[in-house]
Amino acid sequence: MPKTRQQSIKKILSINPWVTDFAFYDLWFKPVGLLYLSTILKNYGMDVSFIDCIQKYIGKRKYGKGKIYHEEIALPEVLNKFKMRYFRYGITENEFENKLKEIDKPDIILITSFMTYWYPGILLTAKTLKKYFPDTKIVLGGIYATLLPEHARALENIDYVITGNNFNSIIDSIFEVLNIRKGTFPGINTLDDLPFIDYSLYKSLDSITTVNSLGCPFRCTYCASSILYKKFQYKSSKYINNEFKRYMAYNVSDITFYDDAFLMHPEIIKILKILKLFPFKYHLPNGVHAKFITPRIAKLLFDAGFKTIRIGYEVYDSLLQNKMGGKVTNKILKNAIGYLNNAGYFSGEIGVYVLGGHPKIPINALENSIKYLSDMGVRIYISEYSPVPKTPDGKLYYKKESDPLLTNNSLRRFINDKDKEKYFDLKCFIRIHNSKVAGNHPATY
Repeated sequence: MPKTRQQSIKKILSINPWVTDFAFYDLWFKPVGLLYLSTILKNYGMDVSFIDCIQKYIGKRKYGKGKIYHEEIALPEVLNKFKMRYFRYGITENEFENKLKEIDKPDIILITSFMTYWYPGILLTAKTLKKYFPDTKIVLGGIYATLLPEHARALENIDYVITGNNFNSIIDSIFEVLNIRKGTFPGINTLDDLPFIDYSLYKSLDSITTVNSLGCPFRCTYCASSILYKKFQYKSSKYINNEFKRYMAYNVSDITFYDDAFLMHPEIIKILKILKLFPFKYHLPNGVHAKFITPRIAKLLFDAGFKTIRIGYEVYDSLLQNKMGGKVTNKILKNAIGYLNNAGYFSGEIGVYVLGGHPKIPINALENSIKYLSDMGVRIYISEYSPVPKTPDGKLYYKKESDPLLTNNSLRRFINDKDKEKYFDLKCFIRIHNSKVAGNHPATY
């Protein structure tokens, strides 16, 4: 059993929970918000332990991304009719329990959350935590907790739910649960007030994930960014320069940005010049805006060492483009790819996201999108639609009384039965196409 706490310093246990899903691939997946919060509390003088339940890799990892170890588990009852294999991704139960045995009894446990349909992973994580620390309060925060707070509050073994991403109010809530006075705690009013993430919280680290900004000025109908972040916020170039100097100490080669609007930073040119000064390889898996890729930006991205470039596109049909947010046109996308080619990127190094399985996008529109991209020779990625609560599209297709598990994009519930064969044919075409443009075996991501 865990050691008995003997010190008066408050002990925090931060947890990135297991993922439960039909499929999951690690594209530099790290709980950035929880890592910031853990660093803040550590800097305040608290004793912070951190466990990332996802961090168990298998196979070869390129640029710090790859497959995650997984074990098949029973389907949740609501999914039984789908007859699909369901997995828990990350460390084994024994490995998790062994880590808990090494930790002093915490005063509070913080769990983060991401996709709404991953909540069974939170249930499994919390159940194990209560086995070892039955009297310690578990606090859940993150995206799922913010989008579906009432559902989150009903989860077994979750004692408190904190919504939103305002670090000041989150810290107030944590101190309230701990029943201690906050004292002279410095406020977090801008992103420059954040400490640099203390990545020594990881005992083993092969890449770093960060953000230069939070939020997005666009209002795409399927996206929750503008709901989670009411305004577009960004770090200063001076902060970013100092932040990356700190990252030099961690002996990693790869750094990934998970901004929703990376290229919209008002100092983006200066930032790209700063990033060029460091020996890292950079990655943009979240889909940048084609509109902001100019010849100059493309050259700066190439010269700085960006190895992963993915662009958000959604659909070829111009009417649908306007209805879904109006952030890109076919001409804008084509120009952006041309600028990247001229800067030094081969088309097969550039990835473009199309939106698949969305009720507003007919199968022929998806086919046209894929053909348009294949003719340009870029790598194609289908971003499979999942209704997000509180978004315009989510309000149309997400029933409040429905289990969030039923919105999992792997179920493809929003594709007409008559279109499913063609949909899978298109996915097969993409796999073969990507293999050809990459010049290797079919991609596994």
